[in-house]
Amino acid sequence: MSRKILITRPYESAVKFSGQIAEHYHRNDQENEPWDCVIAPLLMAKYDGVDFGPRSYLCEFPPSLCDKNFATIISSAQIFKTEFFAKNCDDLRAQPFFCVGADTANLAAINGLTPIHASPLIRQASLKLSPLNQEPPNHAPLHHATMNDAIQSLRTTLPPGTDILYLRGAEVSHNLPALLPDYHVHEIILYAMIAQPDLEKSVLDIFPALNVIAVFSRRSALILREVLEKYRLSQAIQSMTLLAISTGAAAPLTHYAWRDIRVAHTPNAKGMIEALETYP
Repeated sequence: MSRKILITRPYESAVKFSGQIAEHYHRNDQENEPWDCVIAPLLMAKYDGVDFGPRSYLCEFPPSLCDKNFATIISSAQIFKTEFFAKNCDDLRAQPFFCVGADTANLAAINGLTPIHASPLIRQASLKLSPLNQEPPNHAPLHHATMNDAIQSLRTTLPPGTDILYLRGAEVSHNLPALLPDYHVHEIILYAMIAQPDLEKSVLDIFPALNVIAVFSRRSALILREVLEKYRLSQAIQSMTLLAISTGAAAPLTHYAWRDIRVAHTPNAKGMIEALETYP
């Protein structure tokens, strides 16, 4: 009988994480029962302002940066799916680039961007093909583990006063203009993650049989909390384990009487899967 894990990521990311779990356990843990991954996205991406607000930039490159030297910070793989990136990728390839996260680094390399290599950095063990089945480079790109690491690297690499292009989503946990007051930060909001505080009937029907619920951000945890209250599921989760990508992601849900709460040692998919390894 399979163990069941509820994955609350946006659909494409949830499918990818399901594949990573299956691959890991096929390779390393064939003695235990396999994991049955149940996908229930609590967030959905909307791109380029069409669905979440005014198209304030209309995918045009900031006029203030034309003919200037600048550096770019990208902390989300969602950026590579936007019209802005498709239209301006040649300009971005020609400038220094700071990358946060392994998935972002993979897509950056596939799209011809070379991240700044400065410590502290993590080497990703392997690359996956992009959704378009493009061939990745034959080496694993280096990337910064967190935004704080990227900021530290930027400060040791570029002098104050440098123009910084920050491509981001509508909601972020770091206020770069405040964190880099001695740089010229140009922010462009290219996507939003829209809350989906509902569960399909098929998910509700098997909910009591779940063993683990995985959350990948504080925001998804807040939406999950709303869902638990909406469907009166607080009793059902007492037999379940909460698996969180970070302590911040776990925080909105720690007041519930979980069977166990596990936090990934590293805030990525690999860390999440490692946290599952000792699950009974």
